[in-house]
Amino acid sequence: IVCAIALGLGGHPRVLGRASKLKEFVKHGEDEGFIEMDIKDGDENSNHYRTIRRMFSCESDASTWLLDGRQAKQNQISELVADMNIQIGNYLTFLPQDKVGNFSNQKPDEILDSTLEALDPQLLEVKKELIKMESSSGSEAQQREVCADRLERLRAEQAELAREKEAEERRAQLLANVEKLKIKLAWVRFEERRLEVQAMKDRRDEAMQRAREERE
Repeated sequence: IVCAIALGLGGHPRVLGRASKLKEFVKHGEDEGFIEMDIKDGDENSNHYRTIRRMFSCESDASTWLLDGRQAKQNQISELVADMNIQIGNYLTFLPQDKVGNFSNQKPDEILDSTLEALDPQLLEVKKELIKMESSSGSEAQQREVCADRLERLRAEQAELAREKEAEERRAQLLANVEKLKIKLAWVRFEERRLEVQAMKDRRDEAMQRAREERE
């Protein structure tokens, strides 16, 4: 019954963990087989049923599908099954006995994904979106760290340039003071020479005055 449900809803033989080919499920001694099931519509208040029939043979793994008595394609069956939130490949909702070992070996993240998908497929999408946002946030945090580091280096360079500028301004001020001192020194020397000359002139004038007085 379990195999019939899985295969009748479009599941691949790999889901069952037994035979790998569909034709191996044909009853021994028969040329072909089929699975037919009635599935109640998802609405609890509805008495409407959908009928799915899958036919296959021992000659190939091809299937022929009927949906409500009309020929259908497998993707139509898959869409119907998905709309009813039937998850054949999720071990939390459908666990064949031969797959118990596979389920027990699943990683915690895989079990969480299966759980979310079993509860509501949208929850799994929300989880993926949260992971993406966390990854994006981590990337932004890394960019902020890079920018902060770059800003710190620029501030250090600015401080160094400021010190160099201050040193250059100090040097220029010292050079200006040196020039002023040179001018002042030259003026002092000039004043000293002027006073010496003036003193010599005064002595000369006094000598000439005494000479005139002596002649008189």
